[in-house]
Amino acid sequence: MMSLTDNKQKRKQTEHSSVLGVMAKFWQPGRVKTRLGSTIGMERSAQLHQLFVGHLLSEMTGDESGKRGWHTQWVSSPSDCLEVSRQQISLWNLEQNEQCVDVVDQGEGDLGDRMYRWFDRQLGADDLAAHEPPKREAIFQKAILIGADCPLICRSDITLALEKLRHSDAVLGPAADGGYYLIGFRAPLNPQTKRVFSEIAWSQDDVFDVTCQRIKEVGMTVSFLPTQEDVDTEVELNRLRTSLAENFPTSAASVKRLSESIDQVLKTEHES
Repeated sequence: MMSLTDNKQKRKQTEHSSVLGVMAKFWQPGRVKTRLGSTIGMERSAQLHQLFVGHLLSEMTGDESGKRGWHTQWVSSPSDCLEVSRQQISLWNLEQNEQCVDVVDQGEGDLGDRMYRWFDRQLGADDLAAHEPPKREAIFQKAILIGADCPLICRSDITLALEKLRHSDAVLGPAADGGYYLIGFRAPLNPQTKRVFSEIAWSQDDVFDVTCQRIKEVGMTVSFLPTQEDVDTEVELNRLRTSLAENFPTSAASVKRLSESIDQVLKTEHES
């Protein structure tokens, strides 16, 4: 029997052929951005994480005309915060006067397990031999997953990634620290996609290189986006603030709000 969630997903498929997942934890002090928190304080780092998540969701759910080219999901963790995450998004959707974002649970396992599980849900089962058709139809034709560590990802980056998936099986956005800030696949999902996410040392600086090699080993083609920088340390945060300040006069309104909000969080904590 088809579940309510399945019905909702099917409706989304009729509206959009692509889905974007923003993979991010709920903003609990001490459980998010702990490297940054070790120098600026856990409360401040959690507040900044909340700003980054909110900015990305706002940026990705519509342009100035309200037009969207994909369905957006907040891929949330931990599971014990799922209900409060949904409450936050319900309030946000009310402010937008429409159902802009769904919240889905990352589930259990390491980062690779959780990322693969999300792609499997969106693009169909891939646990069969390469010559066999998938057991179930893909909900979407293209799926992109980003994190919240790189707040300057914009709609044009997602548009470019989706365009590259017209000609490639996979797309990657390399991060300056050796990881990646974006990964995407198109349907039908390659039968060996799980290998791309298995036994990866996620804290190492060769994650991007290893992932590229895995993608090629399983027979997929891959395209790339320009390199961007995550914000995991105070040095990276300061570079972000400098970049925002230098580009402030020509920045979009949402980026200006992000810059002002970051300054306010840091100023308030400093004054207290």
